[in-house]
Amino acid sequence: MASWLMIVICFLAGKKTRSYQEFRLLNHLIAENVNVPRPIAAQAIKIGCFYRADLISEKITDAQDLVAILTKQPLSSAVYVKIGEEIAKMHRAGVDHTDLNIHNIMIDVDERVWIIDFDKCRYQAGQGWQKNNLARLKRSFYKEQKKRQIDWQEHDFSALLQGYYQNTQ
Repeated sequence: MASWLMIVICFLAGKKTRSYQEFRLLNHLIAENVNVPRPIAAQAIKIGCFYRADLISEKITDAQDLVAILTKQPLSSAVYVKIGEEIAKMHRAGVDHTDLNIHNIMIDVDERVWIIDFDKCRYQAGQGWQKNNLARLKRSFYKEQKKRQIDWQEHDFSALLQGYYQNTQ
């Protein structure tokens, strides 16, 4: 079914549509053992000079984003380490998550970390962009701490970085 969907998308709107790119990117990340939602279907429908694109992915059951969790309770250092490990796996797979923030990281009831929302993300080579992702994520913690008084401290990000760097070397 997946190859049929890709053929349909290529025929309708080409490989440059966001839904097609995200579909491929998610499958690549799954192949690299990154916890992301499994894409089910994608389409792009040409409407005049424009197109409408859709992506359907599996629901991550019994999971909440970090904002929802941190407004109620703190996370353990072990969970922050897992978050860092998952981000490191994504980066090793060569994916630049251009909107990495605490709304796009989910934790399920088994404390598995999931990364979501890849619609504007891209494959990236070289160095530097990884630190930009991490800096964006850290700003997101600060922003939500001010906005929603989430239960987060600077040392929590240190635990996240510990998980990240022990898995990038």
